[in-house]
Amino acid sequence: MAPDMQPDRHQTALADLAACIDDLDGFPIRPLIHEYLATPAGDGPARERLAAMVDHALTQWLSIVGHDLEALPPRTTRVLEDISRSMLSTRAALVEVRDQFRRLSQAGARSCLSGTMATLQRP
Repeated sequence: MAPDMQPDRHQTALADLAACIDDLDGFPIRPLIHEYLATPAGDGPARERLAAMVDHALTQWLSIVGHDLEALPPRTTRVLEDISRSMLSTRAALVEVRDQFRRLSQAGARSCLSGTMATLQRP
């Protein structure tokens, strides 16, 4: 385990990740992260592929949301401001989920995370 990711910090990181995912309706990231967490620690290549897939998906979604934000006309009406605010919130949640996931996946803390996938379950 990486020295900067102690077991209690893993629990906190998973809780933070779960809260961020809740802000991402329409982005099916939760099942991908569950699949990553369910992959046996001994299957390093599979875990690396899944981590790369999750990271790639989050990065692609960030790109799409960013492009859509840039394509919006100037915020001249309340409706456009509301849409823009919602998209900005979604982008922030995607960035946070990607950052949290990168920290967890790079720590290689599968043994500390076993049995904690319930944290990511929807309430």
